[in-house]
Amino acid sequence: MSQPVGYFINHPVFKTDIHGTCYDYIMGSNGLFLEAENNFFKVRIPVAWCLVRGLNEVSTEVVLKCGKIPASLFELAMSNALIDLQKEAYYAITWKEGSYHLFKTQQHGEFNRLSYNTIPNTVMDLHSHPTFAPEFSDADNKDDQGLRISAIMGNLHQTPCHVIIRLGVYGYFLEMRWEDIFEGLLPSGVIDVYQRTQEVVSELSSPSTCQQGGPDRGRWNWLTRFRKPVPIVNR
Repeated sequence: MSQPVGYFINHPVFKTDIHGTCYDYIMGSNGLFLEAENNFFKVRIPVAWCLVRGLNEVSTEVVLKCGKIPASLFELAMSNALIDLQKEAYYAITWKEGSYHLFKTQQHGEFNRLSYNTIPNTVMDLHSHPTFAPEFSDADNKDDQGLRISAIMGNLHQTPCHVIIRLGVYGYFLEMRWEDIFEGLLPSGVIDVYQRTQEVVSELSSPSTCQQGGPDRGRWNWLTRFRKPVPIVNR
C-alpha cells in the first residue's frame, strides 16, 4: 500500500526500502535529509545536521530538470515592480511548451501585504518588498508548502536593492545562490543576500576572528555548517 512519506537509513549493509509518494526522509551519518521529485525538480536537502555513527554520508543535491531560468525574466519582474513602490507585487515563472514564461497573476497588493492567485506549472514564485528588506515571513512559510523556488526582491526604493532566493520542499527550505537558479549575470544594482552572507562567513573564518575563544567563533561554526555549497545539476 502506498504512503505519502518514505523513510530510509543509509546503512552500509542494511538498507530500508519504504518509498513515499510525496517525499522521503533519509538518515545518514551527517544528519537527516529530505528527498523529493516532481516535473521540474529532483532534490535532496538537509533537514537537520547531526552525527550518526555507523551510517554512510548523504549528499545535498538540486536538479533543475528544465535548466536554469533566464535572468531576463527576473529583470522584467523587477522592472514591473519598480513602477509602483506603494504595494507588493507577485509574479510566477512557469514552464510550458519547452520554455520559461513570466506571469503577473490576479492579485491584491498593499504596502506590506499581498494576496494572489497561483497558476499551474509554476517553477518559481517572486514577490516584491518595495521599501523593506527581503525576508521570508511566517505567512510566506505557510504558503510555501510545495516543491518550488521562491524569491523576494527587497529594498526596491534604494540602490543597490536586494534579492533572496530559496528552494522550498514541503515546508523545509534551502537558501540558494543567484547562479544556482538563473542563467545570466545578476542585474547591476542588485545584491544577492546569499552572496553577502558568504562574505560574512569568509570574514568570520579569517585568522583574526577564528582564534580559539574568539568572539565570533560560535557564529562562524553555525554559518559554515548550514551554508555549505550545493551541487546544482541542470538537464
